[in-house]
Amino acid sequence: MAYYPEAEKAQRFEQRGDYVRAFQAWMRANYTSCNELNRQWSRSRAEFCEKFSLRGH
Repeated sequence: MAYYPEAEKAQRFEQRGDYVRAFQAWMRANYTSCNELNRQWSRSRAEFCEKFSLRGH
């Protein structure tokens, strides 16, 4: 598993409004990244998706 394929999946899930699956994909991207900036970005996106999914969107 690599960062960019997971990040691309997460992006597509977000665009479709599937925030639960986007959260999961962003977290997988986060765990696979060796780059600190990518880890920060993916964690931020995961948190956004988690919060958005809890609001029922």
